[in-house]
Amino acid sequence: MSTPKISCVIGTYNEEARITRALTHALQWADEVIVVDKSSTDQTPEIALRMGARVVTVPWSPQGHERVTDTMQLPANDWVFFFTAGEIPSRGLIAAMKEAVETTPDLALIMVPVAFFSFGINNPRSVWRNNSQPRAIHRRRASISNTVHANFGCDPVNRIIIPMTQGCYLLHQTHATVADFVRSHCDYMSAEAAGANDLNAKLAEARSMIIANEANFSAHPEIEIHAHAWKLYWHGVALHCLEALAGGPKAPAEYLARAERVLAREWATISPTQNYENTNTTAA
Repeated sequence: MSTPKISCVIGTYNEEARITRALTHALQWADEVIVVDKSSTDQTPEIALRMGARVVTVPWSPQGHERVTDTMQLPANDWVFFFTAGEIPSRGLIAAMKEAVETTPDLALIMVPVAFFSFGINNPRSVWRNNSQPRAIHRRRASISNTVHANFGCDPVNRIIIPMTQGCYLLHQTHATVADFVRSHCDYMSAEAAGANDLNAKLAEARSMIIANEANFSAHPEIEIHAHAWKLYWHGVALHCLEALAGGPKAPAEYLARAERVLAREWATISPTQNYENTNTTAA
């Protein structure tokens, strides 16, 4: 029986500062390395090509709105390890993943241990803490969707969970600054609401999450920044749900129409000799 080959897929957009580190290890252990680049405007694709990765350019999309089902059609191999340019798997994790792929029949999905750093903090009391995530996927056995935070799944019988140890983990560094958090999570907020089968249920979930962990946050001031970020995210999800339940984002069209009414009512009817400041106007 031949050893299953593994493809590594790295999603990027303007990652020239981090792509070299991501590829330095991936090119050492993966049988195929693909950089799926969302039309970067920096040197990300050029760096990846120079290092020896296969680069596939796709249209830009907000974070969380990617077409994962399309991406998973690109690799040459059925086993795919999926991660971002900001993540680095340890040597122990790669060894454990390869052993699982080689020795476990009918395996569909591997949950890998993730060491999560947010705003530079890794704290077991935080909502952003070490966890297990589905990152190694057999694309013909696992279920794959475009649902943010739930792209991969399978029957629990056909998956394994690799335990975290000091030498076995995926280093995940995100939210380096507040600006980074706001930029990325504005996209994720809309994706969370857009992917909901039941907007009212998602709204109820958001309301629950806003107050969840309040006692824990209050008791541990060292993670206060996580508390505010957590609430900000779920407030954003709630706002998107409420907007969608009201019929979608109507404000841009209404703002444009209001401006057109002002132009038609006031500016189009004022003679060249009139002073606009002396014209009787009312609110739009």
